[in-house]
Amino acid sequence: MFQWIVSFLSAPVLNSMVAGWQKWLDHKDTSNRVAADLAIKDAEAQIAARQEATKLLIVEQGHWSTRIIRPLFAWPFIIFLWKAIVWDKILAPYVTGTTGMTEPLAGDISTWASVVVVSYFGVTSVETVSRTIARILGK
Repeated sequence: MFQWIVSFLSAPVLNSMVAGWQKWLDHKDTSNRVAADLAIKDAEAQIAARQEATKLLIVEQGHWSTRIIRPLFAWPFIIFLWKAIVWDKILAPYVTGTTGMTEPLAGDISTWASVVVVSYFGVTSVETVSRTIARILGK
């Protein structure tokens, strides 16, 4: 649902940006067009590499014992974030009259939490944007 909303909202903006960029390139020399083609090929190569990594992940995750590792690693961070956001900031002021007292993550654990969040949500966004740009450019 979120990807559909983002693609719906970003498509007109990207279309106009690409159209303007193509008009600008039509008036410039061929070196700019070559640079643009190289950028498009780079984006396509990144998408292909990500697709291959996804295929490898699917093969590796063939059994429940290997599939469960990533979610088990993410659950402590999910529980912490839900407690810190939902209880401490949203529900506790209404239920107890005070805000919650969850200690912030620090050190290596905060770095791990960032890695978990980016690995679950960041890569897909970059891949979707690259695929949309490549589709708009007709490559």
